[in-house]
Amino acid sequence: MILHKTTSWTLIVSLSLLPSAPALAAEASETESPLFVYPSNHGFLHQTGHHVPYGWAAMYRIHAPGYFIEAQSNGGEFLEPGIYRYVFPFSILPGQLGGLLKNADDVVRIEAWDATTHECLVSRTLQVADFLPVGRKATIKSVTFSTLNRKGHRFEPRVYWQGLSGVFLGRMELHRLGDISLPDLNQKALRLEKAMVERYNDRGYVVSRNLHGEVEDIGDAAIWTGLYAASQAWRYRATRDPEALARMEDSLRALHRLADLSPTPGTLVRYLDSSFQPLLDPPASKDTYTGYFFAAAQCLPVVKDRGLRRDILSDIDRIAGHFLDHDLAFVPNGGQRLEFNPSLSNDQMAEIIQALERDAGDRQHLIRMLEAVNLYFLIHGQRPWPELPKMIRDLKARDFASVRRNLVAFLNGALEALRQLQRNVHRSAVLWSWRDAPYQKLDHLLLRILEQLAVPPGGSFQGIQDLKILSSQSMHALHFVKVAASVLPRPNRYERFYRENLWENKALLKTVQQWDNVDEELIAAVAGDAQAAALRTSSAHLSFLALFDLAHLEKNRDLRTAYLSLYDREFRPHQADYNAMLHVMQGVLGLGPDQTGMAAWSLALYPEDRRGKGEAYWQARRKQLAARYGGVASGKARDPLPLNERQRDSFIWQRSARSLRGDHRDQFYPPLDFLFVYWLARANGQLTPE
Repeated sequence: MILHKTTSWTLIVSLSLLPSAPALAAEASETESPLFVYPSNHGFLHQTGHHVPYGWAAMYRIHAPGYFIEAQSNGGEFLEPGIYRYVFPFSILPGQLGGLLKNADDVVRIEAWDATTHECLVSRTLQVADFLPVGRKATIKSVTFSTLNRKGHRFEPRVYWQGLSGVFLGRMELHRLGDISLPDLNQKALRLEKAMVERYNDRGYVVSRNLHGEVEDIGDAAIWTGLYAASQAWRYRATRDPEALARMEDSLRALHRLADLSPTPGTLVRYLDSSFQPLLDPPASKDTYTGYFFAAAQCLPVVKDRGLRRDILSDIDRIAGHFLDHDLAFVPNGGQRLEFNPSLSNDQMAEIIQALERDAGDRQHLIRMLEAVNLYFLIHGQRPWPELPKMIRDLKARDFASVRRNLVAFLNGALEALRQLQRNVHRSAVLWSWRDAPYQKLDHLLLRILEQLAVPPGGSFQGIQDLKILSSQSMHALHFVKVAASVLPRPNRYERFYRENLWENKALLKTVQQWDNVDEELIAAVAGDAQAAALRTSSAHLSFLALFDLAHLEKNRDLRTAYLSLYDREFRPHQADYNAMLHVMQGVLGLGPDQTGMAAWSLALYPEDRRGKGEAYWQARRKQLAARYGGVASGKARDPLPLNERQRDSFIWQRSARSLRGDHRDQFYPPLDFLFVYWLARANGQLTPE
């Protein structure tokens, strides 16, 4: 009886802070009337929570975690093929787990389900930081999903409550976001193909243009040309159009010249000017090599020109041979090594230290970070490892000779400090019974890191080469070697190296499996998913390109399963980001659930006007966009923006869907991103216009 009274009074006080018809802080404006409006306290099954006036509520420490909205009592709605959005106006109620990491407390996970096939089509986990404070407006959050190829199915929203914060939901809405015409998409693709030839082709290279027609963005010409070549290979597979074959082979010849005219045999340059002089500064990057190898893997099966085929195969052999001969690095004459080892090399470490010598800003940032670590241990009544204060003093004194001498000892001390940190976090974690609490997540993640470092208590690193933690470098090394092993006549040295270095020796695949996305998981555990998304690297598309090739080329079932699992792990944080490339690749690789329709929706929104709007435009709209899409986290919106609200780019799928920064008003951007996705889908039987 006392519990019932406590519950009742808590609910009364909590609900008194809410308006009877909650005002909404919109994530995305809905101009059309909703198809359905669902009161959350009628027509749904619930695992947890309590019926209250105007809606459904769950109270911290009173209700158990579970599905706040479990299912519709009618089995879900029949929806025609199209794009739909569930909209949830939530309000935070008093009562929360709290603590140092309170902003990372999970509040709810919102989901859209195909009730017929029992598939979760898309989900988003929302943390306290994503919500307005208690007593303010309700905060709108949404999930968008496709019902394409699901005719006759029922669909329903679900909401899982983790039990870490009180929450109220008054109603839910279902909106239809318009129809998609696949024939119209096909016509759009043909118009953009025409524009590619007229404006964005420079002797086979894909470039941007300024208002005077001069080439821009030549530093990325190699990767854009490689991806365009792949798109034309897919276009040829889908349509058998000889124009597509000609464009693909023209792009491959341009790529061949980047290898053939490089001053260093076995390396690439970024671009050749009209006099065929190579762009040497900056030297070729991982983007350059990724574009070349991706094009080779996707185009060689359809190349008709025998001489061109011999040239590309010869290039691959020379480039991959250079790569193995230089210990997984590309070394241009007079340039820095471009490393792809699973651990930092001595040369890379020397470059990092030299950069700290040159850049006072980076040095001060590192000093402040180390001082914060030092303060953390002092606050906890613990002594920092002795090498930490010394490293801070050496950096302040700019004694970089001492920094180099003491680096390994510093790393070994940091390992012991990491063990102490995990023990501290564990003491906080065991105070709470919730498995989804930030301290539990962080505790499990730190334990996993310590296990993967594979240094027993009392053991130590002998050098930085013992730290095999560079998953991105390892993934690209696997990609380059696997492409060479697959396209060149067998047996070859690359196949042997690939097999011998998956789990042992270089342990490339082992490194990727253990360390992929660990940095993002750490940020999410302590600051929430939106913060992790805001700080996500802009080169994530390269990992997806590599994994797509690896899964496509791998014939061993267990290894292919490993690559598919890695793709799925990389994809999950992006699933609600309207990234058409990832949705199409997911379908091509046979990973569920199929949401290719979301790609079609993004392509339908894709602007054919390729001129940038300029920084002044984006500055004027930044505040409005931030308000519409969930507020700001590290300079980016908390919620993803649809494609028609975002900046122009040569390859928009590489950019954060939360970006509030712009493009250049005096630049025209090639429609490569549209064509890459559209023809990939068409070549694999998706988005056919019939």
